[in-house]
Amino acid sequence: MTERRQTVINLDFKVPVLFQKKTQPKKKTNSCKVFGAELNDFVFRESKMVPSFVSKCIDFLEKNALTTEGIFRVSANSQTIIQFRTEIDSTNNFKIKPDTSVHLIAGLLKLFFRELPEPLLTYKLFGPFLKSLDMQEAEQLTHLRKLLIELPRPNRETARQLFKLLSNIAEKNSINLMTEDNLAVVFAPNLLRDKFASPTDALINVPRVNGVISLMINKCNEILFRRKITTYTNTNMSAAFSLSLAKFEANANESEKLQNLGSVVKLNSLANSNNINKNNETTSTNDNQSDSNENENENENSNN
Repeated sequence: MTERRQTVINLDFKVPVLFQKKTQPKKKTNSCKVFGAELNDFVFRESKMVPSFVSKCIDFLEKNALTTEGIFRVSANSQTIIQFRTEIDSTNNFKIKPDTSVHLIAGLLKLFFRELPEPLLTYKLFGPFLKSLDMQEAEQLTHLRKLLIELPRPNRETARQLFKLLSNIAEKNSINLMTEDNLAVVFAPNLLRDKFASPTDALINVPRVNGVISLMINKCNEILFRRKITTYTNTNMSAAFSLSLAKFEANANESEKLQNLGSVVKLNSLANSNNINKNNETTSTNDNQSDSNENENENENSNN
């Protein structure tokens, strides 16, 4: 008899390394990261529209650096900045000591805006912002206000705090030697740039980009802190209400606006009631005059 040979197939074999799918380890996200994080990340992390790091730096500089010569232009020690940056990114407990150098905090604030994944004024609005330089002043301010409304809210609220600080510094330029133009040279590349511009085009755009930032620093209160309230023309609107509403619109402080809104409405109702009373008085006076005229006519007729 012929022996049958049974071949056993061993299915337990290893796939060659060449054909194995490489699985890359997942990158660990640093929830404490400050530099290079998006502004929206801070909204979810801190439930604030302005990152705490930015607010703390601005508050410190407002109190200690407005009269410091060359603030934002004079650089702090680069190694110290790197050291602080590493410490800030590794912990979520950033505190500024009273004796901290103002140039160090200014350098960290500049670094924060430089490393944002997208500039504060966004890539999308680069062209429209530059277009404002070709307009007359009144149209220019209106155009810039509209652009700031188009910004995402975290960007807009952060811009309000930053430009207010820069405006306050520029007001003391006789002491700190930092005018709007000087501050624009420092901050413009970090706040407004074209995503797709070549190095040559970026260099050509520098004067215009600086011009936009300088304008926004100079007109900060008119652009960022003035809210225009829509008014409706009404022929029956009293002069008292019109005057109170005009004063209300001219008020740049939002909290005061909210507090004064009730008084404005009260003035409107009071003015309307006064108009009604005046109309009633006029009507009664006319009626009395007509009655007296009728009596006089009757007396003349009886005499005749």
